[in-house]
Amino acid sequence: MNPSIYGSEIRQRLLLDGVVHPVDIPSVSQINRVSQTQHAMTRKRITLHFFDVSSGVKTTGNRKYGSAVLGEPAIEVQRYASNSNYTINLLHSINGVDFFNILDGPSNGMELLTLFGEALQLERED
Repeated sequence: MNPSIYGSEIRQRLLLDGVVHPVDIPSVSQINRVSQTQHAMTRKRITLHFFDVSSGVKTTGNRKYGSAVLGEPAIEVQRYASNSNYTINLLHSINGVDFFNILDGPSNGMELLTLFGEALQLERED
């Protein structure tokens, strides 16, 4: 349940939880050997990933300048605002960005689950 636990920590838990008597406590090497042989566990480097969300505004094709009478502001009325957002989801580690996706509009729970699923699939392929 805790892949980063050390043999010495397992040994302490066996004593604290009363699973074994102090006279019968296994050594750390015995615990590691049982972990490898009976549970097919190996020690691997843990990869940490962090999740971050950001957004950006789409650039518009709207003109920034127009003509107007001297001394009056140039006013243009638009029916629809065309400055919707992009959402940028990032999974990054201490080495930099490991995986990202860019969504047209806001993100939701399903989009995040899809992102995590795609990232895990790529991680397994490597």
